[in-house]
Amino acid sequence: MSDKRSLADDTVYTLGELQRMLDDVDNEDPMRHTLREMKRHAEKSVSDGITLAQDICNTARQLKRDLKAK
Repeated sequence: MSDKRSLADDTVYTLGELQRMLDDVDNEDPMRHTLREMKRHAEKSVSDGITLAQDICNTARQLKRDLKAK
């Protein structure tokens, strides 16, 4: 049996980690701004990756349609 996790498993794990990233950080924590910025960057990276993957899928779908139309 393989230890390799699926893309879905990695996605769920990562989104859970992002959700919990600031769980133990309060407004008195001296690193709160840095941690919040790190979370913001991580969320943007995930969002940008999803958007890019959707664009690639849409382009591939259109290419297949165009090839079938010939």
